[in-house]
Amino acid sequence: EMCPVRIVAIKYKFDPCLKGVEQKTNVGPLQFVNLIMNAKYVITNSFHGTAFSLLFEKNFITIRPMVFAGRLDSLLNLFCLVDRIVDKDDDIKKLEVPIDYEKVRQKIDEFRNKSVLFLRENLV
Repeated sequence: EMCPVRIVAIKYKFDPCLKGVEQKTNVGPLQFVNLIMNAKYVITNSFHGTAFSLLFEKNFITIRPMVFAGRLDSLLNLFCLVDRIVDKDDDIKKLEVPIDYEKVRQKIDEFRNKSVLFLRENLV
């Protein structure tokens, strides 16, 4: 027996048009991270939603926001995942395309090692 699908939307204010969606407002950092960590799929329009989806190796798509899209483009470009950015009219089926998280892990490790080396060399 399959469990029913639980859809959670993090919203600034309640939207009565979202039927069948559990809406959460006033979500703090811990709850935000926890929701992403425990999600099967993530659809986000935020930099932090995208970053945590990468860190927790979630299958995700990022809807291009009206503002501040540049840093999302930069982040996903670092991991060769710009194809995960969709416009509102694009097909949600990109969620079904798996992400090669081995490559993402390698890049994260590379950035982490460069950062640690920088800190060691400059915090004497």
